[in-house]
Amino acid sequence: MADEQLNMARFEEIMSAYSSSYNNSPRSTAQLVQYCKSKQYRFKYDQLRPFYSVWRTRRDESKAVAKAALAATAQSTPGTPKPDDSEDIDWAVFWTEYRTKHGYPPKKALHLWNFAKDDKHLCVPYKVARQAFDAMIVENTPSEPSKTIEGRTRSASSVTSSSTNILSLRVTRRTSDERLSEIKSKFLELLESFRAEIRHDPRDAHQLFTFVTEHTAYKARYGDLAKCLSYGAKHEWYAPMKRKALKKGKFIVSERDTTEGTDRDEGTDVEDIEEGAESEFVLEVDHERMAALKIGSGDATEEKAELTLIEVLSDGEFEVVLAAYAVEFDNPPRNAAQVRRFANVQCEQKGQRLKYKAVRFAFDRWMARGAVMPKKMETESESTTETTTVSGSEDEGC
Repeated sequence: MADEQLNMARFEEIMSAYSSSYNNSPRSTAQLVQYCKSKQYRFKYDQLRPFYSVWRTRRDESKAVAKAALAATAQSTPGTPKPDDSEDIDWAVFWTEYRTKHGYPPKKALHLWNFAKDDKHLCVPYKVARQAFDAMIVENTPSEPSKTIEGRTRSASSVTSSSTNILSLRVTRRTSDERLSEIKSKFLELLESFRAEIRHDPRDAHQLFTFVTEHTAYKARYGDLAKCLSYGAKHEWYAPMKRKALKKGKFIVSERDTTEGTDRDEGTDVEDIEEGAESEFVLEVDHERMAALKIGSGDATEEKAELTLIEVLSDGEFEVVLAAYAVEFDNPPRNAAQVRRFANVQCEQKGQRLKYKAVRFAFDRWMARGAVMPKKMETESESTTETTTVSGSEDEGC
């Protein structure tokens, strides 16, 4: 058994035994290896793989030939249209005949497809029958077509047109100035509509999103509205507003009443107060929130302005950084990221920061020179001065 050689005839015997044991053929060589182990056939994976590839290629070719023969037989059968003739089928006639036979129209696309296949002996793809069913539903529905057909919204949306306007308010770093101005004007329009209706600024992005989708003719993504809300507050697109309640008994008098100068009786006073009840809240600038936004943006700019980015690191400066690295660690650095993390701890104390690209180029040059670590400093005074001082100007190193 151990000296048994594997050839195509022997492989065919193994496959016939496998077919007698299992209904499905093996999907991979690994399954065939497991079967051989269970039958104590001492064939390894490398032996079975080439024969399995040949056997699978032959099986696929035989399946393709059988499929082509079946298609040719279907085309030669009288009354069976070719696949290209599926567009010439009059589905309205099938719809009428189905209603005449069953007393009601087909409720699903599957019913219409089965009718064409069983009663009319037509070989039609289901997708074609489904598209025809969706079109017939729209044609035979006198009122406005429903948004869903058989619980599917995709096919119905391609037939019907939506009356809502979908807004694209996405703001990114690559957004142009012209596009940003368009987004700003449209967002401010939505914000003014919210303020006129609610008499307050939106509490969060979700409140604005709910208002836009339910009370306006527009649709917008929640993430876009949230980004515009924060981006607009940071870049002063709008001033934060808050609701202010009018004093009790105060009402608004229209200009028409003041110009006419008519004498109002008690009944007219009540009417004016009732009309002014709708305007009992007004909007005013929220100075506290505006100051908080300015403080928050100011802190961020100050932190960014404190650190100066160093884009060039010479070989001498890199040797000094390596000398300090050798004092702290016994092993040499494995990559440029380790050197950069170690050097930035000291650079940030001076308000500087090394760019990774500069450290990587210096590290590659050091590796090309042989990756020899400098000798450790003998005294602590020399080590402290060398770790905190780098030759050259402050703009070029830490």
